Amino acid sequence: MNASKPLAFFDIDGTFIRSSLLVELCRNLVRFGVFPAIAERELAETRVAWEERRAGYHPFIMAVVEVYYRHLAGCNVAQVARIADITAREQRHRVYVYTRELIQRLRDTHTIIAISGSPEPAVRPFTEAWGFDQKHVFCSAAETVNGRYTGRRLIKIVEEGKQRFVDACIATIPHATLAHSIGVGDTEYDVSVLERVAHPIAFNPTVALARIARARGWRVVVERKDAIWVNGRLITDIAAF
Repeated sequence: MNASKPLAFFDIDGTFIRSSLLVELCRNLVRFGVFPAIAERELAETRVAWEERRAGYHPFIMAVVEVYYRHLAGCNVAQVARIADITAREQRHRVYVYTRELIQRLRDTHTIIAISGSPEPAVRPFTEAWGFDQKHVFCSAAETVNGRYTGRRLIKIVEEGKQRFVDACIATIPHATLAHSIGVGDTEYDVSVLERVAHPIAFNPTVALARIARARGWRVVVERKDAIWVNGRLITDIAAF
């Protein structure tokens, strides 16, 4: 009889990489002339408000989603893929130590799952470079017709909720189990995953997620500069992660 294998769910943006693949892709699409320059200007106000901490991250990232899909309509799929590959390579090593080391440690014992709200063209090459099995990568997707994007969104990870991907993994991955499973996320949109796993981890959480994690007794990890804090305790030994 084959032994069951626990699942390990990882958010990508702000949890594995330090930035957001969506944000960086949108910026590069403007930089390389695929998106018009106005796309960057449309985001300036909400970007500055977030950077100056006059507003939360949610209004900014939702503005990026709106601008990205609006300007994506009519774009050549191959051109977007080329810029997305560049973006993935740029972000390849701009990752957090905690999640990087945790993923490496779990490879032999868990099935690693990536769930990202960022667009497929950037998520696929990034996760592939890190050795994720692409059958276990879930990300946002947009409709294409005759080699161009229509602007219609086919998979809306954040809006539709991540819970369904947990259920899909349990149903389709042979011998998958939630016993000893792990989930890592940074916002309240990850709660539907974290509350299903045996070992939820709120990583660099938003205030909303931090409050939920504290109320439920979840592990809270904060990585800042070269320091990593686990439930308020400074960790210096990678093996203790």
